[in-house]
Amino acid sequence: MSIKISISSYIAGQFPESAVKRLVKSGFEYAELGSNHSAILLERTPEEWVKFREFAEGMGLKFRQGHLPLHSYITEKNEELRKANVEVHRRYCRMYHALGITAPVLHCGGYDALLSGDPEAVRAVRAIRVKSLKELLSDLPEGMTICLENLPYETFEDVYANLEEMGFPHNLGLCLDTGHLHFSPQPDHEAFILKAGKYLKALHMHDNVGPMSPDGVLPIPGWLGSDKHMFPSFFSGGINWNKVTKALRTIGYDGLWNLEVSSDLSENALHQTYRDMVLRQDRERAEMIFTYDAEAPAPDDPVNDYSAIKTVESAGVKAEVEKYTLKLTTPRYTLNVDPVHGARISRWNAFGEELLASSVAMGWGVVSNWQPVAALFLLRSGLKIDGVNAVEEGVEVVMSKVLTEDDSAVMQGVALQIIDTYKKDGFARKLRLDNATARSIAPFAFRFHCMPLLLDAKRFPSGTVRMDDGAAYERDHRSFFYRLGEADALVESAMGKFTGIETKGTKAILEAAECKGKIEVSFPGVLPASVFCWEADSGCSSFEPIFRAVGLEPGESCQFEYAVKHL
Repeated sequence: MSIKISISSYIAGQFPESAVKRLVKSGFEYAELGSNHSAILLERTPEEWVKFREFAEGMGLKFRQGHLPLHSYITEKNEELRKANVEVHRRYCRMYHALGITAPVLHCGGYDALLSGDPEAVRAVRAIRVKSLKELLSDLPEGMTICLENLPYETFEDVYANLEEMGFPHNLGLCLDTGHLHFSPQPDHEAFILKAGKYLKALHMHDNVGPMSPDGVLPIPGWLGSDKHMFPSFFSGGINWNKVTKALRTIGYDGLWNLEVSSDLSENALHQTYRDMVLRQDRERAEMIFTYDAEAPAPDDPVNDYSAIKTVESAGVKAEVEKYTLKLTTPRYTLNVDPVHGARISRWNAFGEELLASSVAMGWGVVSNWQPVAALFLLRSGLKIDGVNAVEEGVEVVMSKVLTEDDSAVMQGVALQIIDTYKKDGFARKLRLDNATARSIAPFAFRFHCMPLLLDAKRFPSGTVRMDDGAAYERDHRSFFYRLGEADALVESAMGKFTGIETKGTKAILEAAECKGKIEVSFPGVLPASVFCWEADSGCSSFEPIFRAVGLEPGESCQFEYAVKHL
């Protein structure tokens, strides 16, 4: 998907021609024609419209969005004024067609009715909207789509209702204004984008700190106090831009990624030279934010040529590349392994359920350390994929890395290898640490960090963790741990406040009343000292084996394993 970074022209100066020169100088190739420049051009002749388009595109700038007049509302109750405003919009659209603009952005009006909450008033104003939109669309130039913008008090349902009542005409769509949505009653940008889908045709991207009134709903005209039009992620904005950009990629959005920013570009902001500098910075920052892929390797990660990894099938298991992950498919389950982020299992579907809590970024089975310093290292950066191999029982995936100071200052230089084996009915992970340094590594208690499944309290509110010797714990939203054998002082030094359960078991059964199946976790090599189970305020839970403390002299190694079976 090509990302076309754009900016609203109004911030680049008073006159259209000088704004074009300034935007091109700052590196922009696309722009939305602001309502101020639109009003200036509307006073010119159609021949002059064509000349302006030739001038702009000759300079290297294309206008694909245009902002229709801000306050000529098509929802006026006065019929004469309503018709006049519809005609004004028609003239703008004819001009936009000459300028090459395909996505005019419209403020419908009627917001007093929405704020009132009176159902009759809402129905009345929507009826006027439908009437005016039908008139406007009846002779809309070919290839043009009117984009209805959400104003600060409008939810997705508010703007989508206009499409529904119009019967989803091909030339009517939506414009998401991220700043406006941020202090609406339902400020969920990801949900708005995913629900809008193919009907999302334009964007106004800017940030703010959220509602600034006690009740969170801002009356006219007080919403201006929150509508800061800040650059995305700039200083103290509150919108999650990773979620926004990921959702846009998910729906295949192919319109302009248009910045509608003005908080540091006001004509009162120092000298024009300063504003030119900010414009250049906005283009560079937008390139970084909008093209950043949170799932991609970091620049300093080991280089993995995923295109060179061939699909492997063996014993009913299939391994293939899916973007930056390895997708494993079997008759009983599917899952994704993510070498970029510490070999986490990022998705896991079994029994017709997504087992992993989506709110937990760490996934299942990430390498970590429990003590002497909790989370001493946590592999966030990538591992090199050494091989995806067919073996007798299924498919083997081998990953490795030499730990750096970013992973762990204490274990810097230690070689780590992870070997996953995937079978029809389950999988196993084996981890090996080799001290290839010339120094001793002090004792540490290793764990497989954050293994949340069948315990996500939001989807599986009840459940049991049961050991094979009968020891069991009915979840009641309290953290606890199983002690396997003799206590390990280093392991339990951070467990004083948690409930402990003695067991001689070697396997754990994870189950939930809402799920059709169960998961068995066993330890083919050395047993852990404890299995730590915790429940976070977010509603997700974890199952973490913590192994007995070991130290590593130069040349020594240690190994930890767990195995999972779908019952």
